[in-house]
Amino acid sequence: MTDPFYSVASPPDFDKPVRVLIAVSCHDRHVAGVMVQAAQAVLHAHPIDVDVIEVERVDELPSALALSARMSQFDGFMALCPVSLDSVALGQVRDVLGLWSMQGNLTGAAILSETSNAPDVEASNAANALLHLIALGRKWGAQRKGIGFRPHSDEHN
Repeated sequence: MTDPFYSVASPPDFDKPVRVLIAVSCHDRHVAGVMVQAAQAVLHAHPIDVDVIEVERVDELPSALALSARMSQFDGFMALCPVSLDSVALGQVRDVLGLWSMQGNLTGAAILSETSNAPDVEASNAANALLHLIALGRKWGAQRKGIGFRPHSDEHN
């Protein structure tokens, strides 16, 4: 049973447009295609603008994500990574995406080895997780508190 917080039954509402980048490694084109379709299905159920980029190798994903974060305006990122089971890239990608997320980049990630049997479910769950992260970011980003030494309005008249 899946966690209802990331369930499609309780998607967040957005009052402003959302733009998401899906970056997919095409190690296995069939699995990558299934993952992209599943993620897009979840995202397109909301008023979300989705861009998709493909990279040949999984180790190109961090560079592609960093470039897109610096040079474009995305609210969130998805990393879809089918990798071979014997690949050291599996651990490396998890580590890099963990660091990427800890830097404040809102990321939904689905990293699959060849033994994974439900790439569409993994990608859908990652898309739902990303939607909730974007909603949290907007909620907390909208909260503004007083700034340091700003005078009260009656003191500055």
